[in-house]
Amino acid sequence: LIPLRAPMPGLYLHIPFCKQACHYCDFHFSTSLAAKAPMVNAIGRELELRRNYLGASPTLETIYFGGGTPSLLSGDELNRLFEAIHANFTVASQAEITLEANPDDLSAARLAELAASPINRLSIGLQSFHEQHLRLMNRAHSAEESTTAVRRAQDAGFENISVDLIYGVPAPGHHIWEADLANVLALQVPHISAYALTIEPGTALGHRTKKGTFIPPPDDFVATQFEMLLAALRRHGYEQYEISNFCQPGRESRHNSNYWRGVPYL
Repeated sequence: LIPLRAPMPGLYLHIPFCKQACHYCDFHFSTSLAAKAPMVNAIGRELELRRNYLGASPTLETIYFGGGTPSLLSGDELNRLFEAIHANFTVASQAEITLEANPDDLSAARLAELAASPINRLSIGLQSFHEQHLRLMNRAHSAEESTTAVRRAQDAGFENISVDLIYGVPAPGHHIWEADLANVLALQVPHISAYALTIEPGTALGHRTKKGTFIPPPDDFVATQFEMLLAALRRHGYEQYEISNFCQPGRESRHNSNYWRGVPYL
């Protein structure tokens, strides 16, 4: 028997900057970009300080730029981070390197720049293809950009693409969610993450809910949309490998899967 290769560790870099605050988001972020350059320098310094955290001479199998909005990093800032990574770690030749991105950041020029970088996987935060739902969430992109960004990324050579959707948004019925599912399936991306809209206390929607100006849908409405999600993706050959994550066979997020498997990461 050939022994299974021990999984190699991963690296996560949090880029805590956003153009504007999504009304559902409870992650750490800042809408001021003033500290972006100092933050990049600080991350580079921390990579140096913690180069032995994963053991001597570790080889990274996955790198994940999360946030926040990592697509706000300039090409120069990304290059500086990659220089710091390679100065302190070995990166596997087939490493999965993911960048989270918002559709409004993905111009053709920007995608060409990213395609020329070590980034080989994009996670694009679409959330919806419905204009009113995007405005409710205070997303910076339009419904048209939800589709355009993915098509542009595919044209730029990115084949390994994940997209995010949000369901459980208040609506008279399920026709908007049904249309969102049809739109995302038409894009034929290998990975889809879908999350129920969750109302966190400190967010804009949390404050509106407390004041009674926003009324979340009942649980059975959200549950029905989850069941619609499962049925639609199953019909189109996607496998559910985690509550919110679905992929074409063999196209799991290696980085996120390694968290569940207990693989070491920095």
